[in-house]
Amino acid sequence: MSISAETDFQEWERATYALQARMLKATFNAGRDSMYLIERNVKFYLRTFTHREGTPTPSPRGGPPALVTGNLARSWRNERPSMGDKPWTVITGGGPTAIYARIQELSGQAGRGLTTFIPKRPYVRPMLLASRRGVRRIHISAWTAAIRG
Repeated sequence: MSISAETDFQEWERATYALQARMLKATFNAGRDSMYLIERNVKFYLRTFTHREGTPTPSPRGGPPALVTGNLARSWRNERPSMGDKPWTVITGGGPTAIYARIQELSGQAGRGLTTFIPKRPYVRPMLLASRRGVRRIHISAWTAAIRG
């Protein structure tokens, strides 16, 4: 006497592909939402100090640049998430586009003949670090919802 069994994995395979699609969409959305969180935090941080144009900055060394016109905050642009070069990676990014954004973050010489030294006033990196927990929560929430279907 012989007993045989046949198992069809097509339904399992369809369910696995559907889960992969949901996870990919959730990752794209989480990347987008994470960049919005970082953007909000940076813009809020940039309002720490303010002063009128042409007056000395009240911003201490190591603190964020003082808000004058709001151009630095308004210049922030987020990129749409996209597939990375490595398998199973999604890349998203963003940052300020103002011409003086980098020198405010990292310090350096500026002005006519590069005669003025601008001290380091980081505002992006501190907010990236401060946003890590929120970014993690966004991704976990998106992936949990995708798994639950």
